[in-house]
Amino acid sequence: MGKRSLSLQVRYLVPSSCRYRAARALQLSNLLVRAMFCSRLGLSDLPESVAYFSGVDVDRVLRKDPLSDCETPSEPGGLPVGRGVGAGECLDVGEVADRAEDEERRGEGRKRLREVPEPHPASGLL
Repeated sequence: MGKRSLSLQVRYLVPSSCRYRAARALQLSNLLVRAMFCSRLGLSDLPESVAYFSGVDVDRVLRKDPLSDCETPSEPGGLPVGRGVGAGECLDVGEVADRAEDEERRGEGRKRLREVPEPHPASGLL
């Protein structure tokens, strides 16, 4: 039987005020997925080296690498000069946990959400 691997690349757009809690949710969901795989394979331990993403990118723009300045022929100064967008960050699980906790402590992202309206009766969703 050949070597098997699981590689994930997930991207989510979230409000800036919730960015670190979203990163924590990604880390925790990866932990649960990996634990499920181990359980299905009959393994009782989940090595920490595979339990979490090696890093979660937090950025204001969608780019392959959050530290790239994205210089192109049409944008010779890259994002910092041409668009005023600085580098993003790539956080390991410890950094994500610390920043998410700080975000919660400051109460960021706790604005009251609008109530979700009930579906129209004719929509068939009731």
